[in-house]
Amino acid sequence: MIRNSLLVVLTFFVITLTGCATNADSNAMTYISHQSASKSDFKNNITVWNVQGGSQSILSSQITNLSLKKALENSLSVAGFETDYNKAKYLLDAKLIRLDQPLLGGIDITVNCTINYTLTNKNNKIIYNKEIYSTYTAKFSESFNFSERLRLANEGAARENIKKLINDLYDINH
Repeated sequence: MIRNSLLVVLTFFVITLTGCATNADSNAMTYISHQSASKSDFKNNITVWNVQGGSQSILSSQITNLSLKKALENSLSVAGFETDYNKAKYLLDAKLIRLDQPLLGGIDITVNCTINYTLTNKNNKIIYNKEIYSTYTAKFSESFNFSERLRLANEGAARENIKKLINDLYDINH
């Protein structure tokens, strides 16, 4: 009887600390740029075409293809690059190569993210092809819950990755 009660209490404690896994949110992964694309050939000329490599899980927070695609679209739109397919001169493909997450919870949680971006014109000429690495650490002060901190770290790592892409697009001279 005592053993069963102890098991129930321990199970409750673990669920309370870890919580349910929630996948990364596209709005939280969106990078809000304060620059203008006004002098770029990419201004209102890029559409996100193909996104792959993401995954979905109920056991651990992940980045899905759909949430990454929406975050890229939102980020490109804010930066002044995004348009719909019919108006776009350039197609952006993104492949989530790695999402390195800790297996066990710690005080602070660091996630490393690697995404390969390929920007082509509609004739399939590669304009930009780069594998971008980023990292983000979610602090214990941001959330007591491990699953929540993991989600925050995923979102932060993806946002930092997209930020690097956007900055590269600003810097490319045509």
